[in-house]
Amino acid sequence: MLRRANLSPSDFAAAMEVGAYFQTLRSAYIQQLQAANAPGAVFNQSTLAAQQTAIGTSVQAMLRTRLSAAGMASLDAFIRNEKRNMTVFPMPEMSGAK
Repeated sequence: MLRRANLSPSDFAAAMEVGAYFQTLRSAYIQQLQAANAPGAVFNQSTLAAQQTAIGTSVQAMLRTRLSAAGMASLDAFIRNEKRNMTVFPMPEMSGAK
């Protein structure tokens, strides 16, 4: 899918490296989320939300430092175009409280 972003070969390679970094962060977050949702687990939803936001912020910062200005502009345009096809819906209540 990223090939449609019209990135130069070096920007594409950099974006793929950042994508791998994102996957590492995402996997760690999912493990924490699964542990938080285990029976009897006590967790702070705002802490998990802050971690999720931090992942996005660090990945965005990394993209901005690794891609050329033209590459970042192309990636931003690609993302804006893709967002037009997305539907956002609220997440269901997962606390178990009724």
